[in-house]
Parts: sequence; C-alpha cells; structure tokens
Amino acid sequence: MGSPELALSDFSLHSVCVILGRNQKLALLDQFVADLFVHGRVAMFALAGADVQNVTADMQMQRLDFDDAYQYVLAKQHDLTFVSFDTDFDRTDLPRHRPAQVLAALPPPPTGIQT
Repeated sequence: MGSPELALSDFSLHSVCVILGRNQKLALLDQFVADLFVHGRVAMFALAGADVQNVTADMQMQRLDFDDAYQYVLAKQHDLTFVSFDTDFDRTDLPRHRPAQVLAALPPPPTGIQT
C-alpha cells in the first residue's frame, strides 16, 4: 500500500466525533472511523501545542476564526492541497479547492467496484 493521498486534521475528526457522539450515532461514528483509517488510507495530521501561537497569529493576519486558522496552519505546515466548502479561505494565500473539483479530477473506480 502506498502513501495516503487524503488527509484529515485531528480537529476535523474530533469535531465529527463530538457531533455524532452528541447525537448518539455511535455505530455511524465507528463506521466513519473504520472507513477512513481501517479500510481507507486517510492520514491524520495534528498541530503541536506550540503551533497554537501560529494559529492565533494567522487568525489575525488571515482574518480567520480559530477552527479555520487551525486548518490553514496545518495545511501550510504539511504542504497539503486545501479542500473546503468554506469561502473564508479564499482571502488567504492558500488556494482553496472545492470538493466537487477534487472529485471530478479523480480517476474512475476500477471495474467491478460499486460506489
């Protein structure tokens, strides 16, 4: 198995976990995690505690709220292609790719695999 081509921040994973947990969707949460990390090849990235200072600096410089600045700093640190619905990222120096753009660029699934 090669290196993952998809990445997710720990912040995003934990946000989904909070929402699904709060709504008592624990089986769905387990399936989500399995789909990403057990059956899928999604990497997860996190910022070190000291990097929070970079987050707060970018909150001011890029005019982002905390969660957006966290994603921004993480993407910059790991040279990730940024995929988001959030138009707040359009005012940063990091190009934002919409999910539809990324999905359209993916090769078709191998024959015999249903999506």
